[in-house]
Amino acid sequence: MKNVHKKAILVIFASIFAFGTSSVYAQDLLSDGNETTTSSIDIDMGVDVMSSFIRRGLKYGNGAAIQSFVELTSNNFTLGAWNNISTGSNEAFEINLYTTYEFPFGVTIGVKDYFGNGNVFGTNFENLGKTHSLEPSLAYKYGELTFFGALMFYQNKAGEAAQDFYGEISYAFDLFDLAIGAGNGRYVTSPQWGTVGEFAICNLTISKEKTIKITDSFSLPMKGAITLNPYNERFYAYVGISL
Repeated sequence: MKNVHKKAILVIFASIFAFGTSSVYAQDLLSDGNETTTSSIDIDMGVDVMSSFIRRGLKYGNGAAIQSFVELTSNNFTLGAWNNISTGSNEAFEINLYTTYEFPFGVTIGVKDYFGNGNVFGTNFENLGKTHSLEPSLAYKYGELTFFGALMFYQNKAGEAAQDFYGEISYAFDLFDLAIGAGNGRYVTSPQWGTVGEFAICNLTISKEKTIKITDSFSLPMKGAITLNPYNERFYAYVGISL
């Protein structure tokens, strides 16, 4: 499995440096048949190299994390894939397929399919719930303030249907971004004892993105954050670069 992961990383990097960011344009005929307008389909791809894989107040895997994405956007519709492979002994392999639609009044709806280790199609196509989790989400942005909520459906170790909710409020200040998140299920599970608590705050994160100028023609986008999980009493500081 590790050899497959290494080959996947090489393919991802080769694709990014070969193709970069591209745009495909389509001509739409107007109702009068005489004029055309140009609409764009943007295809974007990239890689983040992070010191740790931290999400929603939880740490996944160990060692630095390589996180790649490929994303197609047309008007307000987005379709994409995101992948994580950690470099330590616990790879925390994950690939997410997602789609979102952003309405002009600030509301965005989305659906994400999480896939971790195992057979990507389930066990001989018989039970996708063993390897996949499905998460519909809803977000509302008002100025610099964003409200987000998501409910993840999955199958637990006992083979029973389960749901984990996560909600977050974030605000983009001039100097940094602040996020406060709360959840249940996996978000309030003790990493030491494995016991599950009640709905609680699990994510307090201050983050910042900055572009560092290396030369007149080259700049390096960087990001960094500190995260406190009050429930699990875990504190993380991590940085990364975007390629």
